Amino acid sequence: MKTALVVGASNYNIKYIERIASQYDYIVACDKGAEAFLNAELTPNIIVGDFDSVDQSKLAQLKEKGISIKEYEIEKDFSDLELALIEVKDYDKIDFTGVLGGSISHELVNINVISRLKSIGKKTTIRENTTRIEFLNDGEVIKLPKGLKVSIVPFEDLKSNISLIGFRWNLDRHNVSKYRSLTLSNYTVDTAYIKNEGAMIMVIIEPIGLKTR
Repeated sequence: MKTALVVGASNYNIKYIERIASQYDYIVACDKGAEAFLNAELTPNIIVGDFDSVDQSKLAQLKEKGISIKEYEIEKDFSDLELALIEVKDYDKIDFTGVLGGSISHELVNINVISRLKSIGKKTTIRENTTRIEFLNDGEVIKLPKGLKVSIVPFEDLKSNISLIGFRWNLDRHNVSKYRSLTLSNYTVDTAYIKNEGAMIMVIIEPIGLKTR
């Protein structure tokens, strides 16, 4: 299985990236996300974007490192994240970091863009230093260890039946509404399982005690 990591521009953590980088065959940095690699031993395979938010002196330093750079016009119909997906379209598993915690508009659009990969059969996970997001299609199950805070967000209203085992509050094929908060902030109290039947759901996994913004 060919694997790729896409590094976005929002609250990236280079130490975390360095820790997980060996798990991937190919790394793409998006626009300002490239700055994460300025003082790191690790380098991405390619950097893409319009670079409207990148300090030009820093971009010059990255060019001096010999990193491949693909620059686009500022006025375009695609975000830098979508342009990065062009570079990894032939990969089986595409994970993301540095895509949460920026402006709410970018964060929501990033999640929707990434979720589309799951809908076309790709494996994908959002991996931040303290947060992980998985997407479950119909019939899929995820196993989680004890001691996590978990929130589930359905993409469609009343089209997902969710079963939870090993949680503080378990469910049995419960038909969930995207307009209700029933599946917000649950906790794994044992080895836990989530099964989805129906439309795609998003599973947000965090350590207990993490402060919310």
